[in-house]
Parts: sequence; C-alpha cells; structure tokens
Amino acid sequence: MRAPVRVVALCLLVACAPAPKREVAAPYELGATEYSLPKDQPGHKSTRDLVQIADGLKEVQQRLMLTDAAERDATYQKWSGLLLDARALDQSAYTEEQRVVVLAVLGELYREGSAFGVHGAAELADQTLSECLRKSPGSVPCNMSLVELDLTSKLSEDRVARIQRSLAALRQELGPEPSEFVEAELVHLRMLQRDGPRTQSAIDAYLEDFPHGQFAEQFRRARTKLDEGGTTPPEPEP
Repeated sequence: MRAPVRVVALCLLVACAPAPKREVAAPYELGATEYSLPKDQPGHKSTRDLVQIADGLKEVQQRLMLTDAAERDATYQKWSGLLLDARALDQSAYTEEQRVVVLAVLGELYREGSAFGVHGAAELADQTLSECLRKSPGSVPCNMSLVELDLTSKLSEDRVARIQRSLAALRQELGPEPSEFVEAELVHLRMLQRDGPRTQSAIDAYLEDFPHGQFAEQFRRARTKLDEGGTTPPEPEP
C-alpha cells in the first residue's frame, strides 16, 4: 500500500517554492497510532502566514518516512506547530475564498498527520477536505488531498465513487492537457481494486501521455507482469 504525500497543489493557491518530488511509501497500519492531536491553545496567534505553512508542509513531507524515534518526534513537533498556526488562521479567515484556502492547508496537514500515526487525524482530514469541497467543488488542492487520503484508506464503494468524482473534477480544472497526477492516481486506484483489464488500460493511457513520468518505470513493470499472464495487477510498489 502507498501513502503518497503531495503539497505542491497548495502552491496553486499560495505562492511557495517548488515542492520536492512526491514519494510513494508504506503507510502505518490502521490503529497503529503513535501521537495525539495537539490541544487547542486559546488565544494562540499564528507566527506564520500561509506561504510559510505551505513551505513547512514540504519539510514535513520529506521527513514522513524517517524511522528514528527522535527524528519522528521532531517531525511531530514541527507538524503540531504548523497545525496550531493553521487553526489560528482558520479562525481569522473572513471571506469564503480565504476560508477555502485555509481548509486546503488544514486538510493536507491532517492528512499528513494520519500518514505518520496521529490519532484522529484521518477523520479530521476527511471532515476538513469534505467541507472544503462543499464550499468549492473544483478546488484542486482539496480534491488532490482527498484522493490521496482515500487511496491510503480501506477502499469501499463510497470511497471509490468519491475518488472518481475528485479525479473527474481535477480533469476539468487542470485540462485540457492530461494531468500526470490524475492519470497516475487512476492507475493506483485500478491496482488497489485488483482489476487487471482496467489497470492495463489505465497504464497504457498514462504511458502514452507520460512515457518519462514519475511512475513510468513502475507502471511498465506492472504492465509486463500482466502481459506475462497475470490476471490480477500487482499492488502499487513501495
């Protein structure tokens, strides 16, 4: 299973430096939580603006795979500070447009928290990103984050339908040119559904548009296994 991390979409809303290449990694098992959500601090004022929080998200992204306990604790402390600042900004967001931007940042923060075992973060990510999309159904960062949250959760019919809705919205918002994010995540969805024919079709579409893309070699290996007679696609590589 994979736990991709993506904050580059936030840069569509707040100006920030280029994000590092997205990694694909094994998530922590459901229930294997290690940390708690930071407690609200009444009167807390953010020491960062949204640009600085988005940059901080990228630093957390790079550290999610660390296994050293001390470094993981340091990452959690960094993440907690970003979350408290984003919550403070959320309370001062006066317009609907500002609110959508803050929800996008908060939703990605909660999603990242769920990736390294913060108890309750996945549920808050779901709630926050769903609220964002109720206010702005075409939001690129909120749709991207929700797709990745659902792909790293136990798949259900409802989650599959929601992933497909978000991918359709992203196609519309990012078009008319194909989006590597959309096409890659569709392949990952078909792999997780264990659907051989539709995985082959999705891989072919991705490779046609992105022959040198981030996942091109991984998908070629999966396609080869299917061509060699496999009927069930492999799961996304760690």
